[in-house]
Amino acid sequence: RITLESVELLGLAPGLAVQALCKATAVRVERAAKDMPPAVPGTCRLPARAVRVVRGESGDEVSAELDGGVQMVGFAAPDSGLRAGSRVLLVVEDNAVVIALAQG
Repeated sequence: RITLESVELLGLAPGLAVQALCKATAVRVERAAKDMPPAVPGTCRLPARAVRVVRGESGDEVSAELDGGVQMVGFAAPDSGLRAGSRVLLVVEDNAVVIALAQG
């Protein structure tokens, strides 16, 4: 979601390249399942593959690659059981995303 005021301030238009940014701590990593319930309004779920999992007391840090090749980092619950190669969903709340104009 983006407000009309933000669209105007950034000069956004169809076809304009942008970057979507968020902190890794805003990305919740869940194991992907075949029968997933619909996304909760106000969240984005991105299918990915875990490429690295680092175990931690407060949560497992997961580096994941989206189907399009973009890499993101997020956190799963402690002892998530995830490992490199696991199919995952990266869940991000709308209000954790910042839009920036892409250079190029």
